[in-house]
Amino acid sequence: MTAAAALQFPAHAEGDPFAENVRTTAPLPPAEQVKTFHLPPGFEIDLVASEPQLAKPMNMAFDARGRLWFTTSYEYPFPKKPGEPARDQIKVLEDTDHDGRYDKVTTFAEGLNIPIAILPYGEGCLAWSIPNIYYFRDTDGDGKADRQDVIFGPLGWERDTHGNIASFRRGNDGWIYGTHGFNNNSTFKGRDGSTITVNSGNTYRFRPDGSRIEQYTWGQVNPFGMCFDERGYLYTADCHSSPIYQLIPGGYYPSFGKPDDGLGFSPTTIQHSHGSTAIAGILIVPEEGWPEDLRGNIFIGNVMTSRINRDRIEWRGSSPVGHEMPDFLSTDDPWFRPVDIQLGPDGALYVADFYNRIIGHYEVPLTHPGRDRERGRIWRIRYTGPGAVRGDLPDLTRMATPALMEQLASGNPVRRSLALNELVERPGMEAATLARQALTRSAAPAALKVGALWVLERTARVDGDLVRAAAGDSSPLVRQHAMRVIGSLSQPSPAGLSTLVRALQDPDPHVRRSAAEALAQHPSPTHLAPLLAALAKVPDQDTHLAHAIRISLRDQLRADGAFEEVTRSFQDEATWHTLAEVAIAVPTPESSRFLTTHVQRHRETPALLTRILKHASRYAGPEQFPGLMEIARKTQADLGQQLELLQAMRQGIAERGQPLPPTLRAWATDLAVGILKSAAEGSAGWQSLGIEGMKESASPWIFQERPRSRGGSSTLLSSLPPGGEALTGMLQSPEFTLPARLSFDLSGHDGYPDKPAQGRNHVRLREAGTGAILADAPPPRNDASRRIEWDLSKHAGKRGRVEVIDADTGDAYAWLAVGGFEPPIAGWPSIAPRDLADRVKSVTELADLTDLSLAAPALRELAINASTDLAIASAAARLLSAPGRAEGLPTLGVLAADPLLPAQSRRQLCGALAASDLARCDGILVEVLSQVSWRAQTRVAEVLAGHPRLAASLVDWVDQAKASPRLLREAAVKGKLESTLPAAVDRIRRLAAAAPEANADLQRLIDTRRAGYAPGKSDPARGAAVFAQTCAVCHKIEGTGNLVGPQLDGIGNRGIDRLCEDILDPNRNVDHAFRTHLIVQTDGEVVSGLPRREEGDSLVLANSAGQEFVVSKKSIKERRESANSLMPENFGEILSPADFNHLLAFLMSQAARARQ
Repeated sequence: MTAAAALQFPAHAEGDPFAENVRTTAPLPPAEQVKTFHLPPGFEIDLVASEPQLAKPMNMAFDARGRLWFTTSYEYPFPKKPGEPARDQIKVLEDTDHDGRYDKVTTFAEGLNIPIAILPYGEGCLAWSIPNIYYFRDTDGDGKADRQDVIFGPLGWERDTHGNIASFRRGNDGWIYGTHGFNNNSTFKGRDGSTITVNSGNTYRFRPDGSRIEQYTWGQVNPFGMCFDERGYLYTADCHSSPIYQLIPGGYYPSFGKPDDGLGFSPTTIQHSHGSTAIAGILIVPEEGWPEDLRGNIFIGNVMTSRINRDRIEWRGSSPVGHEMPDFLSTDDPWFRPVDIQLGPDGALYVADFYNRIIGHYEVPLTHPGRDRERGRIWRIRYTGPGAVRGDLPDLTRMATPALMEQLASGNPVRRSLALNELVERPGMEAATLARQALTRSAAPAALKVGALWVLERTARVDGDLVRAAAGDSSPLVRQHAMRVIGSLSQPSPAGLSTLVRALQDPDPHVRRSAAEALAQHPSPTHLAPLLAALAKVPDQDTHLAHAIRISLRDQLRADGAFEEVTRSFQDEATWHTLAEVAIAVPTPESSRFLTTHVQRHRETPALLTRILKHASRYAGPEQFPGLMEIARKTQADLGQQLELLQAMRQGIAERGQPLPPTLRAWATDLAVGILKSAAEGSAGWQSLGIEGMKESASPWIFQERPRSRGGSSTLLSSLPPGGEALTGMLQSPEFTLPARLSFDLSGHDGYPDKPAQGRNHVRLREAGTGAILADAPPPRNDASRRIEWDLSKHAGKRGRVEVIDADTGDAYAWLAVGGFEPPIAGWPSIAPRDLADRVKSVTELADLTDLSLAAPALRELAINASTDLAIASAAARLLSAPGRAEGLPTLGVLAADPLLPAQSRRQLCGALAASDLARCDGILVEVLSQVSWRAQTRVAEVLAGHPRLAASLVDWVDQAKASPRLLREAAVKGKLESTLPAAVDRIRRLAAAAPEANADLQRLIDTRRAGYAPGKSDPARGAAVFAQTCAVCHKIEGTGNLVGPQLDGIGNRGIDRLCEDILDPNRNVDHAFRTHLIVQTDGEVVSGLPRREEGDSLVLANSAGQEFVVSKKSIKERRESANSLMPENFGEILSPADFNHLLAFLMSQAARARQ
């Protein structure tokens, strides 16, 4: 059954079934499905196997007999229940009549539990089945496994069954390479004592007998799919970070909240996402049997968009750069789910189709009854056009050794690999003898010489002279693999190491890179100089080569005596700077001493100095700390930079688990007071405020040079920060006496120029006391400023304030800028409000370091002065409240800084905190709870619920009808309260029961918003602005935003119904990986957040604003996972129906983009 290729890809209209997480079409039988595929001209697709021969295929692999092995599951996504038999299997397809088609299927192993990774080996196969990696063996030759040996395990699976062990591939070196999936925690233990512990996405390699395990790279989110290219580079397909990586051994890759090792993350291969975060399977198109325009391309399976994506690779030195090309395969059948793609020994592309209505692990409840468990297909795609080569399915085990040796020169990489494995597993010397002969034949194909090198390496018959001769071969491919062979040896000879050093100057960048990677496996101080010389010559565009050399330098610096060699042999500042950037990735006291010496001798950039001081504080001995303090305090850095240095040192000490020294407290006190005073002076009394009734927004106000309509330019305060046009806010001047005339420069816009002005952006003059508007000026709707003249003769002598208002959330023409007031009005800021806000936030993190016996008078004046910027006043109040932890004063300081509360209430709270007046604080809070919006009430209640005294007060206020009992039904409030006040759980639940049900209201809101969505009236561009302002703090789309929560590329595939639920009711279906944790501390206070990472003694979490905060592990009394998402529950209140519709349109457009 075949389908000829279509010439064009189908265009899917809006509302098509590919946009739905739960496909709405009916399943097709294979004979109908095959007609739905679309391929480039010259290709045809046919069915290899389908139900009832298999259920859900997961991973595939070929053996030397040409058989296709695959894992298949009925159980997924749930593991089998205890006491019940498992139904999953490993099966083998065989071509018994040698006509190029599989005609026999054998169940090799059964009773398995979500088997995924598989690799034919020895008497059977290596495979993953919860909870172990097994060697399944057929010891009696009947074609079925009768023995299973645990190679590694038990390994993690409990947190996520779709983030398991997968993608086994055997390298030329004989090691098995594999991926570890999202969210699980696993410890591998080799029989030689080697151990690695991994969390979430990682890659590793192991000996087939389990004798040794090694970590290969660190990071990625959920890799699923691996392949090697002819040069020996290893590629992975990853979900949620970048779909394709070419891995650099020892490199670190992005994952949720995890840091790099200090060198920075390894470079990417592609920047685009192919419209989805669900990528599965990867291969590189071979030279043989495929059209020229596809050779060397990378294919990946995209299970969300039901396509096989294609990227053309451009080589920039040794660095692959992917360019997005038209998809290789698309379909009209939304059930098609390509979970694995493999090149066969016949040159065809094999596709494991998880054929299913539902593929999403998070997007659709795991219990959804629509998940199909019976259907699955394996497809074969062959090129039959001009120049096609009809391949067979050879049985390499029947070939004589000389014939098998010739297969090493095959243009099919699968044949080469299988032949190599078969040769090295045959007893006797014949393979090694033939390999030596091949290496001495100058006319032998490069691929044959490469295979011969690996035959000698894996049979432990490496001939040093032959390998060194290969290192000088005319073929860069042979030279490159000679480097890899030398690097793979446990103890290369001095001559071999010298060969690697010389190869660092090879004209071919791939050879240089492989030499650097090989030297990383054999560190020595003597390698530093040649590696530094090689790094200096790397072109900027060859990012992979540069990073590989830096990794190799890192590993040389880990060798004994490396830093002594640096001090002895290198004196120039440039070399020390280069090594300092690398030494940050070496976590040793020796590295710390070197870095300390470096910054004592040489000036460094503020960014690198900050990283150096953090590292040195983490790993330095106590005797080095005074020197570090002296370095930090003597720098020429301004107050803001000094604060960064202090925070870096503090973090390093905290990760080490050591108490903070008194000298650090003195420095922190000076900085806290100094920064707040300079901020107050720099603000000149101007305040950056939110706009009542609008969503919260970061301060947009920055200094910006703007042209003037009358010529020249001037520096204005503008609401157009980079990438922040959708931000909003009000800039308010201090009160001043009104002159008879007032003029100023004004530029900016009030909506698109081809549409009427919206009246959202303007500058106005408000009378103090009465609040009357005395003058108002709209922006000129021009980038160049115009001079505005106000005649105030009727109001001269009165007191008033200027208010500059940007209330436009649009993505363009949505800003204004102002300045040049004449006569000057009560001063002009010298620090941009946006910068001021960042500094003030940082100061509040010094609360526990500040010595109030010295700082209190200055801080108290800042907190109670009505002319002080509210952000500064609240920061001072938070510092002053630090000693009142038992009473909850620092917690109230958080509310004083919260722009969601009315400015007057915040100002009152600052004064009460400055006076440590608990009764007054409580009175202010009761008044706030009785007057503010539900959104603000919920925020206040959630904050109060985390502190024992304040939580008890909140419950009392509810009982006294001073606060709404509905607050106790809010998931975030309820969870915190019950953790903070375990003895009051019954009372809390009784009070909550008296409140009206909120879920029904929420469902009505969801239904109303869903019914009100009109695609034709919604603007994706405006939705992008809403996303940037509201969602990007935690989520990323197409590289924009942050990865606190899930990446959302291709989110439109969830469909309108699910998007409405996810936005308006984020706690409805929360995966474990994104549930907040409640942390009960030893002092009784409870905080909640999403765990990001652990750094030494510090646990780093993120709050609902996407901001990270740190809790000392020593202060944790209890830690438990809640059922709640980090995402706020109040988006129904935050987003107007119009903005909600715009956001939906933008999110849905991501599905359309994924299918283009």
